[in-house]
Amino acid sequence: MTPSSPSFPLLHKTYYSKALVTPSTSSLNGLFLPSLSTLLSSSFLTPDVVLAGKSSSAGWSKTFVERTLVGEPGGTYKYLGLRIFANPWKEGDASGVRELEGRLRERVGVEYEEEFYEEEVMEAFKKIGEANDSLIASSKAHLSTVSNLPPSHLGSSSYTLTLINLMSPTSLRPDLKTDSTTSTQKSTSKTAVSWHTDSGLQDYSTISVWHHHLPPSPTSFSWKIALRPMPILDVSRKIPPLVYDLEPGGGVYYIFDDMNLRFEHAVLAGKEGERWSSTHRVVKEGGRLEDVLGECWRGVEDCRKMWRVMVVLEFDWICQWEIQGGLEHRTNVYWRNKFVILSAVLTHFERKRDSEIERLKKVGGKAAAEDWDRIIEYAEARKVEVEKFNARLSSKIYQNLPPESKPTFDGPLDEGGFCKKVRKWKKKYCGEKLTKKEKKGKGSNWEKMKSRF
Repeated sequence: MTPSSPSFPLLHKTYYSKALVTPSTSSLNGLFLPSLSTLLSSSFLTPDVVLAGKSSSAGWSKTFVERTLVGEPGGTYKYLGLRIFANPWKEGDASGVRELEGRLRERVGVEYEEEFYEEEVMEAFKKIGEANDSLIASSKAHLSTVSNLPPSHLGSSSYTLTLINLMSPTSLRPDLKTDSTTSTQKSTSKTAVSWHTDSGLQDYSTISVWHHHLPPSPTSFSWKIALRPMPILDVSRKIPPLVYDLEPGGGVYYIFDDMNLRFEHAVLAGKEGERWSSTHRVVKEGGRLEDVLGECWRGVEDCRKMWRVMVVLEFDWICQWEIQGGLEHRTNVYWRNKFVILSAVLTHFERKRDSEIERLKKVGGKAAAEDWDRIIEYAEARKVEVEKFNARLSSKIYQNLPPESKPTFDGPLDEGGFCKKVRKWKKKYCGEKLTKKEKKGKGSNWEKMKSRF
């Protein structure tokens, strides 16, 4: 249903009142447009390769939109199986990051010469940060008008990053998917961004989206945003989706409170004119540089904690960085610096792992069984991740990427039969092959019951 329908105002007020579409301002456009032009000319915007469905069995696909991430220094955003790394909208790290980096560099013995963005690029990031501050202020002002809750009960509007998108119109992308829920007899809707809710965000936090596209010709279809209840909700068949026209000269729309938890949104492509958008979000805690550095330090200090940290560091950080290719490494200077340290920490852990194995071989006896168990659990966890990443790397989508966007791995990750070796060593030096958890699970009633079915 579109704004031209007589029922639109009532439906919006009844079900969609926590969505707000507003015009942009000349000051916002003045901050965004030159900055995004700089990022485009500097090759920051590229398609992402993400999970096509909710599991890896659905395969991997390239997004229709080209993207880059900008935000607080050390910020990341993980969606559809991919962790992307934010270019910073201000210079310098928090004191906690600097302290952890200093400790780790001293402990693992890594030295490197820090690199910096070109001045024009850094200035563009700073302007986007200024725009973010402006959107925080407008979001808080609008939020008080759409919710009767006291400020202490409202979700956050203090955005920590923005996902910047460049979208092509249907005239340039005839392969965009048709959306049956918003198409009519008079016009066919095609999605530049399919139906979804934004994941990885703080619950009840606000999402604000600045957008801009070139004015279409009088006969073309403009860009639109569509909203509908999530299909799993009982009311989804009773409440029709609403379609909002987006002003070609720029605008901002907001999704407040629980709207992102109960409603999906999609971007319907215009016939002409590329569309820019900057989607400002409040991400959940736990995916920042300071978080992984803290985990690394705990692993350096305590060998018992090192095993779990190794798997997270290798596969949720370093592999996620390597799989995005050389162009990302060239443009994202901030994280190129940081991965020098993170890679050195992983190498330190691997050496420590090998030394621990040699120590346990000399200790022998059942007194070392618990330490062998930790290594076996690490080896099994790593084996699972190696298999998943190798399956991902074998996808045709990666093979067909331009050379500069191909993953920078030398080849498939190698597990090297490490699990079998560790179990063999435990059997040899402790007299038993299974871990304590495995023996307990093998003797449980649940396992016996499962074997009967």
